[in-house]
Amino acid sequence: MESALDPRDILNGIDAAVFDFDGTLAVLNIDFPAMRGAVGKLAAEAGIPPEALDGLFVLETIEAGRAWLTGKSPDRALSFQREAMSLVTGIEIEAARYGSLIAGVRELLEGMKKREIRRAIITRNCGAAVALVFPDIADCCDVFLPRDETERVKPDPGHVLESLSRMGITPARAVVVGDHPMDIRTGREAGTRTVGVLTGSGKREELLRAGADIIVPSAPDLLQLL
Repeated sequence: MESALDPRDILNGIDAAVFDFDGTLAVLNIDFPAMRGAVGKLAAEAGIPPEALDGLFVLETIEAGRAWLTGKSPDRALSFQREAMSLVTGIEIEAARYGSLIAGVRELLEGMKKREIRRAIITRNCGAAVALVFPDIADCCDVFLPRDETERVKPDPGHVLESLSRMGITPARAVVVGDHPMDIRTGREAGTRTVGVLTGSGKREELLRAGADIIVPSAPDLLQLL
């Protein structure tokens, strides 16, 4: 565990935790380079210039492509969006068929419930893919917000804030837990404390640079600190 401060001090007074899913609570092994390549190919076939999509995550690439096409043809824009999202969903679901929860996650969520700490799980993934890995997710947390059930998706802090609002918790009394610098930045923008975990794509240095208050090996390691 890495922090300039005592982790227990940082987590003192926490009433809720907002967890990322992929890489934080579960291993899904989504091939993001292949996903980006497939969406990029679709965009090129639709005539969208590459410079309109530079440096964007996949979901943002699709939205930028839709916006660019809307000025040319609203029908083409909607067709591109539908086809691209269908492609992304298919890749997510296929990866989820071989996914699994990280060891200790169920015990973590149950232990938090016993400590009267509320639990939200938010993800840019689709709900159908998550359900393949964690079919009883709704019974194990207070709020579950996949991308298809919210209007604002990470890195928009609204994703975090909506989950907290549904639980009746203020950001100052919450912590965001994730494996990617995006999760950390989103939590900070939402006004929560933040914990980085090393079970996913983010490296310790990247998570610290993003502003993580604490780094732990895995999400279940939080239980001993709460």
